[in-house]
Amino acid sequence: LTAASTLRILGTSPAGFDVCQDRILPLAPPQEATLPAMKKLPLPLADDQAVTPAEEAETETSDEKETEVVTDTTPAVEPEFKVSALASQKTAKVGANLSYVITVQGQGGFSQSLTLSVSGLPEKVETSFSSPTVKLSSNQTNQVVELEVSVPDEMEAKTYDFTVSVTPTSGEAKTLPLKLTVEAEAKATPVVETVSVKAKATSLTADGTSTTILTIDLKDTAQQSVSGQTVTLTADIGTVSTVKDKGDGTYTATYTAGSKAGTATVTAKTANGKTATVQLTLTEKETDVKTT
Repeated sequence: LTAASTLRILGTSPAGFDVCQDRILPLAPPQEATLPAMKKLPLPLADDQAVTPAEEAETETSDEKETEVVTDTTPAVEPEFKVSALASQKTAKVGANLSYVITVQGQGGFSQSLTLSVSGLPEKVETSFSSPTVKLSSNQTNQVVELEVSVPDEMEAKTYDFTVSVTPTSGEAKTLPLKLTVEAEAKATPVVETVSVKAKATSLTADGTSTTILTIDLKDTAQQSVSGQTVTLTADIGTVSTVKDKGDGTYTATYTAGSKAGTATVTAKTANGKTATVQLTLTEKETDVKTT
């Protein structure tokens, strides 16, 4: 018997095969039923499990959130420049040279040429800039300039206010106030080199009352008259008064003759030890001759 005949007789077929006449055919595999997609719905919550608005906002998906637009509130910087000094006030003695360090700074994309100038100083004061014209740009935002000032010897000792002006190619100029204090040069104390003494009258009567004027002259190493010195006078015969300073390098005193005839020597001596002398002749007082 064939396999098919046997299957017919038994009334059964092997799993997965269909008996048709004398052939055994495979059965089609069973197909799963396709169900339509179903939307998942949230389960109802109890009263104590209710979602608050804040919690609901936290559970929003990124697609449901609104896009936030951030606006830059930083104010725009207008193109401009600033001028400043490292030290706005300086002190110098007459005849000295000094300098001010000035910085010019641009911002906001300022790009122009700038011209510097000075005003307010006396005409005899000489000034100059290391760079009288500077250029600022987005690539060069800072420029440093030195202002050189020469103080003349005859300048009055006091404080001077003056101004540095910085003028752009277009737009308003800006000013920088500065101060200069001039101090008088301390004069060196003069040194007496030579001393001379002269008497208005070199011959006096030795009567204890006759007088003459003494003049003392002081000179320094350059033979310039020296005032403001202390001069001491001494006499071996007679007396001398206190010395008076006339302010022009000369000094005066009065000599009074003694009562003894002879030669009187008057010595003048300065504080630094310089001396000079003058001699005076004192003659005997004439005696009255009585006649009978």
